[in-house]
Amino acid sequence: QQPRSVVPMVPAQGLAVPGPLSRSPSARSQVSRVPQAPTAPQGGICSKSTGASALAAVLALRAGRLRNPRVPPLVHASASTSASNSASASASASSAALVGPRLRMLPNILTSLRLVAIAPMVLLFYVPCSWAPGATSAVFAAAALTDWLDGYLARRWRVSSAFGAFFDPVADKLIVGAALVLLPTSSSPREAWLLALPAVILTLREIFVSALREWMATAGQRETVKVGWTGKCKTAGLMVAIILLLATSREGLQSPVFRCGVAILHVSTLLATTSCLSYLRSAWPCLAKGIDS
Repeated sequence: QQPRSVVPMVPAQGLAVPGPLSRSPSARSQVSRVPQAPTAPQGGICSKSTGASALAAVLALRAGRLRNPRVPPLVHASASTSASNSASASASASSAALVGPRLRMLPNILTSLRLVAIAPMVLLFYVPCSWAPGATSAVFAAAALTDWLDGYLARRWRVSSAFGAFFDPVADKLIVGAALVLLPTSSSPREAWLLALPAVILTLREIFVSALREWMATAGQRETVKVGWTGKCKTAGLMVAIILLLATSREGLQSPVFRCGVAILHVSTLLATTSCLSYLRSAWPCLAKGIDS
């Protein structure tokens, strides 16, 4: 009896042929002679659609619109933020390297000029001339500008010093206190209380907050009563109010600029009281421990 003829099966690429076909040398030779479908080289373009997509990807990459889909948007945002921070840090470091030793003293010089400006401001306030109020206001405005400028330059050039850290708030308090003392003296008794009452509250507040910060510094918790946004808004409003009030000190409530200055002064006083209570609430646990001990 004749054996059945076995039809050789063409195996798929990478698969083993079971049975005697895989063990027969002639069958293996037949399988090896079966033509295989041509494969595209690795990394090559196999079709027009693939070529079009590759071209679109290249164009998108050139246009800057190609993003890695595996990376979430938050990673892109954090990467851009870190890149901008590093760029700004390198720019500030390069600018600090270009600053000479004499120019590094400029922030401290500006702080000292605020102390020096107190005497001209007081003298100009009582000069019997029509231009004196404007000149007094200009001197105070220049001093207020140096308050922002010296801090900006110190951070930009990285030249912060112990002298500047101590005298910067002291100079602010001295020139503001001098202006608050001067303002009620040029007004009538009916208007003087509008200026004297905020002056008293602000002076007491500054003395109390300074003492509180000194106490917290001795306890090692000065950061607990660091300046917040309420205190910064208070300082900005107070500077604007004093500039307006000095410029119109001899006109009184008849001037709308003077009335606007009085309103800003009272709002600044309210902010000062609020910030003082906030500092006291933050420091109260440490103060309570001091009272118990």
